[in-house]
Amino acid sequence: IGDSAFYGCSSLTSITIPDSVISIGDSAFYKCSSLTSITIPDRVTSIGRRAFFACSRLSSITFNTPYSWEISSSSSFSSIYATLTASQVRTNALTYLTDDYENYYWRAVV
Repeated sequence: IGDSAFYGCSSLTSITIPDSVISIGDSAFYKCSSLTSITIPDRVTSIGRRAFFACSRLSSITFNTPYSWEISSSSSFSSIYATLTASQVRTNALTYLTDDYENYYWRAVV
């Protein structure tokens, strides 16, 4: 899913991303103010900065990732801010993607 693909799409309420998607771009769902739930396929291996920023009604992210994830403030991943286990991401996806690490780039450790 490209950068800013659904930016400001206020009519989008829920989405199940197709299994063929492996990347979610920067600000892909930025300001989707009606979005309440999203399902991310386990094939996704990169998530851009602020992918779900300002999605004020988002209350559910299902992400059954099998991977650990590196979090970085740089898209080149020249320095790693945090590393999260697959279990941590599966359990806390909503908090991590909309609050704790929303301003960071995400890369799966495959």
